[in-house]
Formats: sequence, C-alpha cells, structure tokens
Amino acid sequence: MITTVLEHNSVSRPLRALADEKRIALTQAPCDGDGFVNPDEIRHAIQPNTVMIVMTHASNVAGTIQDAAAVGAIAREHDILYCLDAAQTAGIVPISIRQMQIDLLAFPGHKSLLGPTGTGALYVGERCRLQPWREGGTGGDSASPTQPGELPHYLEGGTPNTVGIAGLSAGVDYILAHDMAATLAHEQAMVTRVIDRYPVLGTTDATKRVGTVSFNVDGYEPSDVGAILDDSFDIAVRPGLHCAPYCHRRFATFPSGAVRVSPGPFNTDAEVDQLLDALAQIAE
Repeated sequence: MITTVLEHNSVSRPLRALADEKRIALTQAPCDGDGFVNPDEIRHAIQPNTVMIVMTHASNVAGTIQDAAAVGAIAREHDILYCLDAAQTAGIVPISIRQMQIDLLAFPGHKSLLGPTGTGALYVGERCRLQPWREGGTGGDSASPTQPGELPHYLEGGTPNTVGIAGLSAGVDYILAHDMAATLAHEQAMVTRVIDRYPVLGTTDATKRVGTVSFNVDGYEPSDVGAILDDSFDIAVRPGLHCAPYCHRRFATFPSGAVRVSPGPFNTDAEVDQLLDALAQIAE
C-alpha cells in the first residue's frame, strides 16, 4: 500500500494497524515544502506487490490541493486500485470519477457538503470487490442467508441513518443551487488575507488551496491561541495536530501542531477582520 505524509488519521491509522499486523507493507510518499506530493514520488514507490494507492485530495492541515488525476493515471497504468480521500474537497473542488480514474472515493458529509456529523459516503468502482465491514438486515433481500452481494446492500447492513442522510441531502441541494467555483474563490480570498499576515504551512498561493490555513503565533502554544480566541474573542479555530501527525512532522510543528483557520461559505470579510484583529492583540 502506498499513501502520503499528508494523510488524516482516518487513513493513516488503519493502514498502520494493518502494517503492524504484517498484513501489508506500507510506504508513505513525502511532500515538498509547499505541501504538495509529486506524483513521481508515488510512481517511484510502486513495487511488484503494490495493490493500492490511498491519498488525500487536499490536506486538512496545509489545505493544498493534490494532483489527483495524475496519481489516478499512474495507478491505472500499473493496474493498481486508487482510493481518494475527498474529505476536504467534496462539495467545493470539482471531482470526476472518470477523469481522475478513481476506484474508491471516500468523503464525510459534515464538511463542504454542509451535512450533519456522522454522515458520509464511499463510492465503490467496478474494479473493486470489498468485504462487508458488517452484516445485518437489508430492505431489499431478507431471504439470503448471508449479506446480499448486490451493491449497495452488500455494504449497508443494518438500519441507515435516515435522519442524517436527509440532512446531508439538504446540504447537497444547497451546494447544487449555488456556484461551487464562486464559493471556493470566496474561501480562498479569506485565506489569502491570513497568508498575507502570517507564515503558514504549505503554499502561499491560495488558488492552490481549499479554505484551510494553518500557522503559529510567536511566543504561544497553538492550544493557548485557540483558548484565548475562544474565551476572549468568541472565535472558533482548531489548534493542535489536526489528526495528521505525519504532516506536522514534515513541517516541523510536531508535537504542538498549529492553529488552523477554516473559513467557510457563510463567513464574511468582517469576521476575518475580527480574527486578524484578535490575533494582533494576542501577539502584542
């Protein structure tokens, strides 16, 4: 299995557990100083027994959007399965299953899809045959003694979270009714204002990012900055390692991490002003 140093723990932990159990061999491709994985690094990591490439579409720390199509082409060239983690991009960055040659696409519902927590989806392509992670009741076939082989029943044993799915559907309806490119540009413009004031992790070119930016304030632990922003200014940010320890090791911010700001479609320039003013007061 090949993955990258940018991965969230939702990817790196199960892979590491499989490696520790000697069920797989695991290779982590590096990223450069701007937070991008060179597809050639993944190509060079391929071995005769490589079966899958798993990578994030955009880093949840550096915000950098990776060249998913190039990696998909490499995977298909070598007849390797390709799993893309679209947690940071689904609903905000265009994704084409066909053009990017994706076999598995995983994403939560509670980020740019604007759905509730505890929702998400896994697209399973025709080249994949998975074992169900649980067996249970299905509405379409109650007679089979084992989990029905047809998708989606094969992977959806048990009662689904219908309330959560309804909420996710409402979020998707909102996204489809608005210009996704304009929303991304709005978030990138707000991120640019932070980049202009602070040294950030990853590229300073906001057009190559999603609406996520991480940085530190001299003289303060990230957790302290987060607590002060919360308690004194009523501003919510995410301090720490962001469930991505390998990424922070790469940027030399381990073990304290960084302060992450994630402006979304409903944030305003005035709120960015409040954030920057608060950070200035903390720094002083």
